Amino acid sequence: MWEFIFNTTTPILVEGIASILFILRIIWQKQRLRHSVEWRKQRRLTIQLLLMSGLNMSFNLPIYLIPLAHLCGLPPEYGVQPELYFFFLGYFVIFLFPFICLRQYPELRKSLKRKILCMTSQHHHATATVAPTLKKNVLYRT
Repeated sequence: MWEFIFNTTTPILVEGIASILFILRIIWQKQRLRHSVEWRKQRRLTIQLLLMSGLNMSFNLPIYLIPLAHLCGLPPEYGVQPELYFFFLGYFVIFLFPFICLRQYPELRKSLKRKILCMTSQHHHATATVAPTLKKNVLYRT
């Protein structure tokens, strides 16, 4: 029970609440300074926060919900197989975080896209048609 509460429940709840409070803090600070909230300027920050929190919570929330259902009365034999898969998939969060972090560099994305497109465009070769040619007024003597 101790492990379930402090190692599973607490991080998920703290991350969700902190993400929401961070966005609300931006709104409150803009209102306090009498500025309008220009989401175009905060778009990059908001997208980064939502992607990171969403990725982490989407993989860790199922790991939390199945044991919670067991504590609420679901028989222990239900959800055993999905729980094993969710524990296994929980490790993929670590491998996906660098891709989320690289998303914040638009110059890098443009550079990679340009290099990939250049590589693919070099593989296109022009095809030539071969046709017989006839020469006029040529006499062949043997």
